[in-house]
Amino acid sequence: VLPGAVESLGRWSSSADLFARLAPDLAVVPVVVSGVISARALRIPLTRLRRSRRDREWLAATLQMLIPALRDVDVKVEFGNPIYAAGANGIGQAVLEETRRLIENGLDASAEPNAEYLADGITESIINTLSQLSHLRVMARSTVFHYKGLEVDPQVVGRALGVSAVLVGRILSYDERLIIRAELVDVKGGWAVWGAQFNRKSSDILEVQEEIAWEIAYNLRIKLTSHVQELLTKRYTEHTEAYRLYLRGRFFWNKYTREAVEKGIEYFQQAIEHDPNYALAYAGLADAYHRLSNLYLPPSEALPKARAAAVKAVELDDLLAEAHASFGLLKMYYDHDWEGTEREYKRAIELHPGNAMSHKRYGEYLMYNRRFDEALEEHKLSLKLDPLSLQGNINLGTTLFLMREYEQSIRQIKKTVELDPGNCPAHMALGQVTVTPQIGGLVPPDGRRYATPCQL
Repeated sequence: VLPGAVESLGRWSSSADLFARLAPDLAVVPVVVSGVISARALRIPLTRLRRSRRDREWLAATLQMLIPALRDVDVKVEFGNPIYAAGANGIGQAVLEETRRLIENGLDASAEPNAEYLADGITESIINTLSQLSHLRVMARSTVFHYKGLEVDPQVVGRALGVSAVLVGRILSYDERLIIRAELVDVKGGWAVWGAQFNRKSSDILEVQEEIAWEIAYNLRIKLTSHVQELLTKRYTEHTEAYRLYLRGRFFWNKYTREAVEKGIEYFQQAIEHDPNYALAYAGLADAYHRLSNLYLPPSEALPKARAAAVKAVELDDLLAEAHASFGLLKMYYDHDWEGTEREYKRAIELHPGNAMSHKRYGEYLMYNRRFDEALEEHKLSLKLDPLSLQGNINLGTTLFLMREYEQSIRQIKKTVELDPGNCPAHMALGQVTVTPQIGGLVPPDGRRYATPCQL
């Protein structure tokens, strides 16, 4: 699954910038335009437009978003290949007519500001749903989002991650509507296993996610037993606004800065106000308060709030893996209840074996308790699901270090630094594993140099 993107029109000062950004999704070559958004002439080359109704609809929907700024623009559509202009499917004429119709009607449409959280949230939700299916190995969020915003070939990504299929998608949000285009690509052959476009009201977000997950499972030939159907259609809330607020909360929680995490807490609390029985929002709240205690607030101030939220999440939904994973975190760092910690992590993994975060946290617990062989297995399971996770790779290197496997540890942490040369914890770990052991030639002359990126 590759993350989609939501474009906010307010970020672009000219039609040239805007169309240049949207061009890959329109399946067109970069546009040539002069002047700012009120330009009188606009040329849209369509030499690469594929012959499908879905592409025409996607182009029409994108143009519809631009109409308020293009009411008086003379649009000239240029077809580089006569076949497209007069092909059997009439693509050229259809696009031309749709463009004129949209401009003549002067439809009022605008992109939702700061809507990136929708693309991230929908991607993560689909990952979470599909990873619960026992016959699928689905890459976790941190690995998938490594490719966010990049123009990548699904086959190249699939081969790099060792998967057989890749889901690619794009999302546009405007005027309380969602347009989602998704395509499932076979990595070996490069052909589309399935593709669809959804044009729905924003309030239908839960239904659209279920449809996409269902189509993927069906087209990957997963046996749709009653249990599988239940997993594909399970909802953690029936309140659309609560769900959107939860997505916002997770979006900011993933940014790590104090301001972002505190904003995430506000959104989780608002989600709970809309739906007081929303266990997933309580689990998010617990994770957010824990992160504050880890980085920005005294543990005595933040951890009691984190624990209360985790307890509430478990009380509301004892079958929610995220709730047990959050409670385990607090059992370990606040209660120091080692037996309770292991019980919660094992329960989280039992409920959702495909969740990389639960394996990562349980691996950390085992490492702290010097159960290194078991920790190593959990770290490897975590990285099988989330191979590009920086923390997961650091955990593996640290465990190897504690097992006195110094050479393997150094190689592992160096590999982590290569994944993200600007990551501070990775450089700190590399400094520790190279300076501490007294193993002669493996020790660099001055390990403190690895701290330099952390001071920037």
